[in-house]
Amino acid sequence: AVDLCAHAEELSRSDALKIVQSTKCFLCIAGTLESIEVLRRGVGSILGFRPLTRSIFLGHVISALLCSTLFAFCYAYDIYRLSQRHENPCDYTLDMRFAFLARIFPVIGLFGSIYFMLCLESPIASDRLLLFGTQLISRRECFTFFAVSFVV
Repeated sequence: AVDLCAHAEELSRSDALKIVQSTKCFLCIAGTLESIEVLRRGVGSILGFRPLTRSIFLGHVISALLCSTLFAFCYAYDIYRLSQRHENPCDYTLDMRFAFLARIFPVIGLFGSIYFMLCLESPIASDRLLLFGTQLISRRECFTFFAVSFVV
């Protein structure tokens, strides 16, 4: 049988894990700051005048901002949690529900960012999108696709 508490205590003493987590936290903070800078400069000045392209890019940037900000908090919390000294080795572990709920929102931001990039990479003619290279869909259908994907 695997003793999770003993493994968690061993990980708390690992300097390599703390360095990796710190690097990931730093990269997420850099991503957050860059996303804020893109929003501050304005999406319209980057992509020209097509409103649909600007709105899809805005969705991508906001999803990336959500993802990087929330993952930075997760990594910072992990660094803090593993840096503390506890008498009971099980205090280094996380409740599964908390771990899931803390990380599901950054994952949703990650998937949202990917979905919006798929729309941006497709040729955009007017109000129609070519999604996945095979099927033409309208804006309403594209929004429905995103909403259903986020719920699932």
